[in-house]
Amino acid sequence: MRVKASGGRSTEKTMIEKLPVPARFPRWMPDQNPRPEDSQSPEALGPKRFVTRELDLQGTDVPTWFGRFDEVPRLRRLQVRWSSAEDLPDEIAQLRQLKTLIILNMNLSKFPLWICRMTQLRELTVRGTNISRVPDELANLIHLRKLELGNNLLRRCAVDLRGCTDLQCLLIADNDLEELPSKLPPETTLGLAGTPFRTYTGCQVKELPLD
Repeated sequence: MRVKASGGRSTEKTMIEKLPVPARFPRWMPDQNPRPEDSQSPEALGPKRFVTRELDLQGTDVPTWFGRFDEVPRLRRLQVRWSSAEDLPDEIAQLRQLKTLIILNMNLSKFPLWICRMTQLRELTVRGTNISRVPDELANLIHLRKLELGNNLLRRCAVDLRGCTDLQCLLIADNDLEELPSKLPPETTLGLAGTPFRTYTGCQVKELPLD
């Protein structure tokens, strides 16, 4: 595992110095609703929803899709953000062509276990929630190339991800970590900005081809 130090060079994994954690951005705000012209509700998309490949749902648009994700069978990228919803439906796991799942600034307190069944995922982001632990079953996502778990309530990430041999980057910034993740593939870059450890990260990941 490589940890990027402040000079940008890679160093061996070490716990260097613990620092106070800086203030974080708010995790969710219930008044963040999309403008009507930006809506991506099923009604706003109309018939083209059956062939759409990307959805960016926010605010009040999020619950309009509950029970209707089967209407976007070709979806490859789904972003859900700025919603006070306390859970997301497991029907999302039925989107077999989905490669990228991004969950941002939501009022989630538990990691959605159904995500761990989506073994086809290449990129997963769960950021800005009230999640305090990630399940061991996350190791099932063996095709992940990028995993972002920043700005949650994590104190440790003990999941054994060594079987995720394609994992290029684990971003776990802005968590009050008590220990560094250690069970990672040897070439994975670890991002730790805003944690109690004096290591830089900002792991720069170029757009990854999703074959």
